[in-house]
Amino acid sequence: MSFDIPRGKAIETLRNAALQGEIQILFSDTVVDGVTTRAVYGEYSSVGALELMLEGTGLRIAQANTNGAYAILNGERKEEASDSDDVTSTYEKTTPMNEKKSTISGLFKGLLGLAVASSSGVSAQDENEEVYELSPFSVDAAENSGYTATSTLSGTRIRTDLKDLGAAISVVTSELMEDLGANDAGSLLSYTANMEVGGNQGNFSGAGVSRP
Repeated sequence: MSFDIPRGKAIETLRNAALQGEIQILFSDTVVDGVTTRAVYGEYSSVGALELMLEGTGLRIAQANTNGAYAILNGERKEEASDSDDVTSTYEKTTPMNEKKSTISGLFKGLLGLAVASSSGVSAQDENEEVYELSPFSVDAAENSGYTATSTLSGTRIRTDLKDLGAAISVVTSELMEDLGANDAGSLLSYTANMEVGGNQGNFSGAGVSRP
């Protein structure tokens, strides 16, 4: 694991360590307040990098749970790290870790949790992905203005342009119905294309045809 963490305030450098090491680090603000950690550059294990950062600060690390999270605990405060204590490495270096099991149930009171796992990389990738904005669906009656209709809801579940339909559909607009005074199907059909209606208001007469 490659680390590039400069010397600085623990509250900031621990966050960088969690990001670069892809681990979860739990710590309290009061524990790390005023602590300066050492710089770490190069290839280290996540635990090894943390131990080098905290060397000489009086802080120590302990495994918080079985999911790979680590807690920063307060030990005897020593002299703050100086610039000469910066550590640089180009090879994997491991250091002894305090394997003593610590009870940290009380630590979680007022504990600031910093959970940065591999999902952090996925979140950063999601933020950079292109966002597609879909246009809202709306039905505007003004599209069928006048006597000519360009779309219909009949025969389909959504508004569809007549030119996109696979069947011939005649659409009569409300404006045409109002101007013709066609208030029912009988009076409207005589004005509809490809329709034949008999009677007084019909559009054809059957000469010589007798009715029983």
